[in-house]
Amino acid sequence: FPTRRSSDLPDPSSTRTPAFAQFFPPFPIPDQVTITPLLTPDPHDYADAVLKLINSATTRLYLQYQYIEPPKTPSADNQPFQNLIAAVAARQQAGIEVKIVMSEFETAGYLEQLQALGIDVVNTVKIQNNVHNKGIIVDDTTVLVSSQNWSTAGTLHNRDAGVIIAHPATATYYANLFLHDWNNLATRKTQDD
Repeated sequence: FPTRRSSDLPDPSSTRTPAFAQFFPPFPIPDQVTITPLLTPDPHDYADAVLKLINSATTRLYLQYQYIEPPKTPSADNQPFQNLIAAVAARQQAGIEVKIVMSEFETAGYLEQLQALGIDVVNTVKIQNNVHNKGIIVDDTTVLVSSQNWSTAGTLHNRDAGVIIAHPATATYYANLFLHDWNNLATRKTQDD
């Protein structure tokens, strides 16, 4: 993220979101689909399945989370979550199109930590007010929709639930939503810590 003057920063008390360019009608899935439920804190259920999902990306990997909070102190306890962040960095380094949208709560300090972990935050991260989504879209085939935040607690310890939906039309639906936010609502500005 480029160096900013304080006048360039959004007003921290503002939660105003730019106007939506469009709204999306509900998408009833018309076919039989494969759905994989993911639960935390069930041992390795979420972390193992999401690691496999991220590693399966061959063309594009889109993530939208309220935040990504790397562990302050790496340990064996938080290694499965560290592996998820490393997998995103590895997909990016392999030439996969990676785009990440996070909320205004993802401060410059967190972004610097992600940069240190190998994620190109300058070119692949945008910030959007009022993001509460937790999801991943892989290629044009699969989508994860879940309540897990991307933190050690969120991916390993809290009671949360999600589903991986293997269905190309559903992945396309969510990719269109993601790209709407990326193109119309998200910016490359973040707040200082």
